[in-house]
Amino acid sequence: ADEGLALDPEDESCASLRAVALDRLGQANASIAQANEAVARSPDSSDAHSVRGWSLLNQGKYREAAEAFREALRLGPTNE
Repeated sequence: ADEGLALDPEDESCASLRAVALDRLGQANASIAQANEAVARSPDSSDAHSVRGWSLLNQGKYREAAEAFREALRLGPTNE
């Protein structure tokens, strides 16, 4: 076992991945809540805002999704 590898469930990356997984499982409200939590934990994370944008977009919340994507690009202009 690799003792050096530890996942922090409170990390923004874990919260973002949970949001993606919940979205793919069809749990839209939980996905958006998790994405919002990721952004709250790491407001300067382009990836967190991007995940929030995808969660919102998949629920037809286009205006909010566009705002999230704009913020993601502001924070990380090269974020695909």
